[in-house]
Amino acid sequence: MSAGEKNSHQLNGWSSEGMMKSPGWLSCILMLIALGISGQFGLSGTAAAQAPDSTLWPEPVDALVLLDESEFRVESYTRAGLRVHRKVLVLNENGREYGKIVVVEGDLYDCKSIHGRVLDAAGNEVYRLKPEDITRSSLSDGSTLASGETAQHFYLSWNTFPYTIEYDYELEYSTLFLWPDWYPQKDIPVLRSVYTLVLDTPVEYKTHSIGLEVEPQVLESGRKIRWELTGIAPRIKEYRMPPEHKIQKALLFAPLVFTLGEYTGSCASWDDFARWYAALAKDRYQLPPEAIAQVQQLIRPEDSPREKVRKIYAFLQNYTRYVAIELGVGGWQPYPASWVYEKKYGDCKDLATFLGGMLRVAGVPAHPVLLLTRNRGLTLPEFPSNQFNHAILCVPLEGDTLWLDGTVDYVPAGELPYTDEGCNVLVVTENGGKMVRTPVSRAEDNAWVSRVEARLTSLGVFSFSGTVRITGEQAYWCRNNILARTGKERKQWIQGLVDFPNAAFSTYRPINLEEHVEQPLEITFEGRITNFARITGRRMFVSPAIMNRYPPSAVPEEDDDRQFPVFYRYPFSEVDSVEIRLPIGYRLEAAPEPVELETDFGYFRTGYDLKGRQLTYLRVLEIRRREIPPEQFGEYREFIRKVCKADNASFVFKK
Repeated sequence: MSAGEKNSHQLNGWSSEGMMKSPGWLSCILMLIALGISGQFGLSGTAAAQAPDSTLWPEPVDALVLLDESEFRVESYTRAGLRVHRKVLVLNENGREYGKIVVVEGDLYDCKSIHGRVLDAAGNEVYRLKPEDITRSSLSDGSTLASGETAQHFYLSWNTFPYTIEYDYELEYSTLFLWPDWYPQKDIPVLRSVYTLVLDTPVEYKTHSIGLEVEPQVLESGRKIRWELTGIAPRIKEYRMPPEHKIQKALLFAPLVFTLGEYTGSCASWDDFARWYAALAKDRYQLPPEAIAQVQQLIRPEDSPREKVRKIYAFLQNYTRYVAIELGVGGWQPYPASWVYEKKYGDCKDLATFLGGMLRVAGVPAHPVLLLTRNRGLTLPEFPSNQFNHAILCVPLEGDTLWLDGTVDYVPAGELPYTDEGCNVLVVTENGGKMVRTPVSRAEDNAWVSRVEARLTSLGVFSFSGTVRITGEQAYWCRNNILARTGKERKQWIQGLVDFPNAAFSTYRPINLEEHVEQPLEITFEGRITNFARITGRRMFVSPAIMNRYPPSAVPEEDDDRQFPVFYRYPFSEVDSVEIRLPIGYRLEAAPEPVELETDFGYFRTGYDLKGRQLTYLRVLEIRRREIPPEQFGEYREFIRKVCKADNASFVFKK
């Protein structure tokens, strides 16, 4: 059972008892269904459900989805159509954002029509969407498995509230591989949501429910199947909730058999799905003679398999770059390794294929891996289907397995970016596939260790020099941010590592930034902070936690009904020490009590030592787990509250 199903009684938002206690708003829903939002596609009529108002929902809201209906018509295995029709009531300024509409299309599905209009509070049409009001953009990122998608954007709005936006669009599909799912729940309440499946051609399909208990209506002797919900509460939003729990109500669809170009595949099992992808990639690993010679020059006969992997992976990182491209079969078929070698670029599956081809030359077996990146959620192992957006490589070695992402340039062989960690992945072999989970790094792998030496003047000016050594995911994050910037912007970002707004670096130097990424990233720096110490009369207040300081706003709000785990991108550790040379004539009057906290999910410690005018302060923080269960949220909140209190505490010196 999925997490969504386990929490279905909580995610429904309104229990049957609650609905019976609110006959007013329920009657409004039923009236709307009867009057203006029955299952009619297209923009028709002159009134928007008899000018609906804010009484339609028992709580204050910014906007309401009056109607959300989708119809998916299957004409054959290579032809289908989706029609979507929505009406949204916008009640105030904050609700305007729900008029920003995006329609996505790709190589396997085209947008055939878009219509939109705005109705005022009286139900009169005051605006109709024009073709010139629609803009286009390309969609791509570093973890795009099937690239080539584009988006059409338009904005429906009016200058007086309330108003209703209404729009519809139609997509034409050339495959059932991308069968659209049903997501009846939104960020705002939905009064009615309908998904209708029309089978002009009988096809076998399967569904998977997340947080839904709804029986379909079977019509026209099974040719038409309809799912419907009313009075759907908005999604639950929680502090640091895991990405997969942002989908709390859904019905997922998958065909048992699908056709993509000349290839036929199956979602009956993961073995079947993997065989289909293996067929797409077959014969695409062959390298040209000059590439084979280059690989052979990289390695030595005495190199271990791990050393061969390290050398070849480093070559890939320096030789190629990631580019979102597309090739037939909906962008799912990788380019041949010879093509990638010639062009020196490719997308995730192309680079994985090229890397696999080079490893074959070196005599190191490797397998392509399909995954959904962790920032997008988790693949459901119990529902074999198209759930992936990225491709990497798996290298089984004796006693170990290496995972390689060809799209990242600043991660050493054997490490993964945090978006690939802890993912349910499909390892594709010649005989089928296996669903496994990628490893998650430990807190000590993702370490930050800083040491700062400083001199504080009687005017509160703080002159400092220091070094920070960063490893693992923290180093990957820092490298990407630093290399994405140049000049003044780069300096400003690095200065931000010191948690004082007026910190100014006079010099800084990154070490192991682009090369030797298997070594810790080091940053040395010098600078000063004016008004570092607060001076009141004869007293000086010094807060020495100058790095990784948690502001008071970092404490989450109390939540006695926490539903989902607290989620971190990766476990991590921080060790920060600062030595401050104090001005002459000051003695310690008061000091914060040392703190030590330990739980199964975290550790925190502070301490200090004062010898003459030399104050040494130590801060240690570990977040040991990526996920903290909801039943520990109160303990977690108290942990963070105490961290914030310690980080913002001050030493008091008196002259």
